[in-house]
Amino acid sequence: MKTSIIDVFKNALADHCQGVFTFDNIKPDEEPLFELCLAYSGGLDSTVLLDVANRVCKKKGIRLTAFHVNHGLSANAMRWQSHCQHECEQRQIPFFSCVVSLKKLAQKSLEAQARDARYSALNNYAQTSKVVLLAQHEDDQAETFLLQLKRGAGVQGLSAMPMYMTHASGTIYLRPFLKLSRAQLLRYAKQHSLLWIEDESNADNRYDRNFLRNQIIPKLTHRWPGINRTIARSADNCAQAQLLTTEYMQVLEKDIIDEQCALSIARFTLLSEHTQKSFIRHWLSSVYGLNMSSVQLNSVLSLSKPSQNTSPYIEVKGKAIERFQGKLHVIDMAMAIETDSSPPVDIQWHKGNEIRLSAYLVLRLLTNDPKEDTSTMLLPDATHIFRLPKEGLICVFGGSNLRFKSSQKRPVKKLKAMYQEWQISPLQRRQTPVFALTDEAIAVALPQLKISCSNIQNEVVVALLKKSI
Repeated sequence: MKTSIIDVFKNALADHCQGVFTFDNIKPDEEPLFELCLAYSGGLDSTVLLDVANRVCKKKGIRLTAFHVNHGLSANAMRWQSHCQHECEQRQIPFFSCVVSLKKLAQKSLEAQARDARYSALNNYAQTSKVVLLAQHEDDQAETFLLQLKRGAGVQGLSAMPMYMTHASGTIYLRPFLKLSRAQLLRYAKQHSLLWIEDESNADNRYDRNFLRNQIIPKLTHRWPGINRTIARSADNCAQAQLLTTEYMQVLEKDIIDEQCALSIARFTLLSEHTQKSFIRHWLSSVYGLNMSSVQLNSVLSLSKPSQNTSPYIEVKGKAIERFQGKLHVIDMAMAIETDSSPPVDIQWHKGNEIRLSAYLVLRLLTNDPKEDTSTMLLPDATHIFRLPKEGLICVFGGSNLRFKSSQKRPVKKLKAMYQEWQISPLQRRQTPVFALTDEAIAVALPQLKISCSNIQNEVVVALLKKSI
């Protein structure tokens, strides 16, 4: 007996969202504890998913919303958005949409830009959802595998699209139709008289995916009718191999990565060259979201061999991988201040209770009474709460030439020497706010706050907050 598309959908939710819910514990008369967010383009695939999800959610009392991204690339874009809104209104499904703008980039295809913009918009919207539904199917999986093969991808790339993944925000992304063919979805759509839009750009074979879909895969399926399913099986096999590699890398992490997420070069270089490459890919991808090309990977590896690379760091996609005191550190360059050109910030509380220190950091005055209890204040974005002089204070980043008294029993040293002692790399210093009176540092806002032992009078309590412009 063949499984219906509705049962495939229900099974995917139950199998891959354990811990979120099971159908046994959902009752129609209960207020849902979460919502399903459906990425809805208006095409065949997402229209079938909309209809199936709506039938199941209505029956089970699950809140369902639909989210549409208008790329603005077609003259029909607004008509498609209106169509999607109408289809949702017909089913009484809350509908949300956003418009994204794309600019032509020399080193990035329009397909890739549209995909990145789509997922970025979806990630922003889906923060309140626990599960996001995507409508890719088995034919899409075969196309993705062949595209990765064309790019020379390894096992991770050839794993293609996972049915289930968890975003860094905690949101679950689920592709319940990944083992169904487009023909099965088309059959369902016709049986239920569904209406969908046809994107005219799908016929444009200048785009790699369309070229595969329209010219290559039809020839493959004519010769081997089950080729898409076979390719999907190969992708599953690659995913299993990648999972095994990931588990091994996680074991190695315990010995090579320290509590500050820095890599020990001495321990790393004991690995074979092939294992080193796999480990770098795993570390930078899983922790920092950096997917490396072969050229970038080799550049990172050369950092672990100072004789081959005299540069202390390399930049990759807004991050810097820096070699310092036998370790590799990863630095977010967006938060690294150009210390030579950045003027000091005057801390003057008569202008308000918040002072912006950089594009990402704010200093907030909590109380003028240093004895007041601040433990009950709700400050989820606070990195530090500490005391500072009320007047005459400035903030600089790095401040290597400032003096700092770390202990009553030790002489005053320049911060540059203290940074070496604390094992703080040059790029990390550029991220570090330092609060000073004239040429003496009073507080250094490292992850472990450093406070001067100098006698300070007339203090206030402040909080350092992560707060982007």
